[in-house]
Amino acid sequence: MKSMSERLKELRNEKGVSQKEVARSLKTTDVTIGRYENGDREPKGDMLYSLAKYYDVSVDYILGYSDNKKPLTDLSEKQKKAIELANQLTDEEFNNIINLINSMKKGT
Repeated sequence: MKSMSERLKELRNEKGVSQKEVARSLKTTDVTIGRYENGDREPKGDMLYSLAKYYDVSVDYILGYSDNKKPLTDLSEKQKKAIELANQLTDEEFNNIINLINSMKKGT
């Protein structure tokens, strides 16, 4: 799994914002955001929660405890069931299902 600093940098890049923009939104400095992303410092308490809210991910994802950006509690029952079933498939089986779904969406 990726480190917290790697995840924070990745999330910022995915959102297409600068460290300065993140800092402004979270009422901190770009130096602080840079330290989080370089692994020189770790966000604590309220800042960790604020980062998760800003990037719309779970705190567990930022901390590296989970590879799911959203907590499962935020998913519908249908989505939970799909994830549960997908986790039981081999990579080949999963890719076959994805191809089938894409074919169904295209109407072929």
